[in-house]
Amino acid sequence: MKNAVAFPHLLRARILSDLPGEDKAAFLNRCEKRSFELPEVLLDQNEVPPGLFLVAHGRVDVVLIGERGEQTLLAHLGPGETVGEIECISGETCIARCRTQPLTTLLFCPTAVVYEFLRAPLFMRNVAAVFRG
Repeated sequence: MKNAVAFPHLLRARILSDLPGEDKAAFLNRCEKRSFELPEVLLDQNEVPPGLFLVAHGRVDVVLIGERGEQTLLAHLGPGETVGEIECISGETCIARCRTQPLTTLLFCPTAVVYEFLRAPLFMRNVAAVFRG
């Protein structure tokens, strides 16, 4: 089943705002579904991500790891929210660790595909708006 059909709520994700319906579906369908039964580090601090992740179901915690190992929770991300978008575009390392909660489903979009969609000014605007938020 295509992602746009399996996860219709993601057609309303902020990163896809104002895009034509066929472009929204095309983006979701180019992503790879990944499911996590147990908590797992998705993106690690100080590593360059392979792309962006869109939360389909469940939660992702964004945690900053301090020099002495202390952990500061920066955000709980839920359905429709993304992680890794700015880092994958910039080629920079992640500023925090992103860890899934149990029973989380994500859609992974490789950097090369993100770059294809960045040709659309609305998509570029949406990525900037997500980052700003």
